[in-house]
Amino acid sequence: MQPFEEIQDFFVLMDAAQRYALWPCFAEAPRGSHVVFGPASRGACTEYLEVAATGLAF
Repeated sequence: MQPFEEIQDFFVLMDAAQRYALWPCFAEAPRGSHVVFGPASRGACTEYLEVAATGLAF
């Protein structure tokens, strides 16, 4: 079992260097980052990241 397999809700974060991260809702976001999507399911957040990586509008 993966460490985050049982977690239901996630955020997509962006840091000051404009890098994205999938982040569990229960954990405090790292300093300097902010939520750009969520809370949502892991699948919805992954879809957001895939769209964001292509530069297309979500």
